[in-house]
Amino acid sequence: MSLRCRVSAGVYVIRGVKLLSGGEPGPQVNVLIAGDKISGLLPEGGAFPAGAEVIPGEGKWLLPGFIDLHVHGGGGGDFSSGDPEEIARILRTHLAGGTTAMLATILAADPGATGRALNAILAFQRQAGLGAAILGVHWEGPLLAPQAAGAQTPYPWTVPEIEGVITRYHPAIRLVTLAPEEPGSAELIPWLVSRNIIVSLGHTRATWDQARQAVDLGASRVTHLFNAMRSWHHREPGLAGEALLDDRVVAEVIADGIHLHPATLRLAYRLKGATGLNLVTDAMAACGMSDGTYTLGRNQVTVRDGQARTHGGYLAGSTLTMWRAVQNMRRLGQTPLEEAVAMATRIPARQLGLAGTKGEIAPGSDADLLMLNRQGAIELVFLQGRLVRLRGSSQGATQGSGDARPLV
Repeated sequence: MSLRCRVSAGVYVIRGVKLLSGGEPGPQVNVLIAGDKISGLLPEGGAFPAGAEVIPGEGKWLLPGFIDLHVHGGGGGDFSSGDPEEIARILRTHLAGGTTAMLATILAADPGATGRALNAILAFQRQAGLGAAILGVHWEGPLLAPQAAGAQTPYPWTVPEIEGVITRYHPAIRLVTLAPEEPGSAELIPWLVSRNIIVSLGHTRATWDQARQAVDLGASRVTHLFNAMRSWHHREPGLAGEALLDDRVVAEVIADGIHLHPATLRLAYRLKGATGLNLVTDAMAACGMSDGTYTLGRNQVTVRDGQARTHGGYLAGSTLTMWRAVQNMRRLGQTPLEEAVAMATRIPARQLGLAGTKGEIAPGSDADLLMLNRQGAIELVFLQGRLVRLRGSSQGATQGSGDARPLV
């Protein structure tokens, strides 16, 4: 797979394209892009601005670029490595899978490794390279329950140490995953929320009461629903029960057909609806790569048939792209495509406080867009108004042919 990108944004008209922007599929329109913004939606037959480059879109679909709030790696790279070359590969790989913006996600680690990863990510964030944009960092790990750590290796952070890291790197850290039953969490949650940091509950053995108390303190998200948490029980529903029943909570789901059974996806959708679920990849280094041995933080991971596991048998992230996750949610979760798209665009944008800027196709929104060809594969991407054409993307072709039904 290769990417070709215009160095700078220009003026474009995507002609006669159909919109799929998290609501009911729209009619064919002409989408005007000027600089890094969508500047207008013009009716068919309307006049185009002089000098605009016209891109034929007849019979094709235009989607907002996907926003992935939980992604560790891809293209052989791992955000926790602190290696700029690996970061570049991650961003290119996920752009080809439809992700135009993300939170670079780092694992639980000691202060030295955490600092190195954060410094590398923030240095790279300031560059305008070819790849998905880094909107900030998801720190998955300062307070995790050892019994629910999964593929992670928790470090015994103290609350003052965590607050020191957050303060040093503020406002880059946008989201923190923690276990609400761990000592210090009740103190830390309102402190984080007061600094406009999203608190997500995960890697936890929390009871329903503990989870509910954490939400009352300001937690508003759950990390990979049903995974790395107490199993549902009719006398102790745990965090899963709180997430499903509390409208204040947005729950991540990994729709790869491995982390969650299709019936579990359908259950989550029926109870939460499109506004309460957020599709994420939780992708690791093997995304976009062949089966083999990779690293996730300090752990060695074996990937077979696209399934990543540690030597101890724990699932270790996924090899998903966001476009595949959207398609899987439609097929396995029996979700209307427009609602699956919303779970990957409008919902994460809203949680980040970027509603109206990202995650939708409307005048004034960022020109982060995906155009699908007639087979349902990603043909081109607009990244902040810069045109990116995908060539030889077997990933896109596979995703497009994964479901024989019409897109809508």
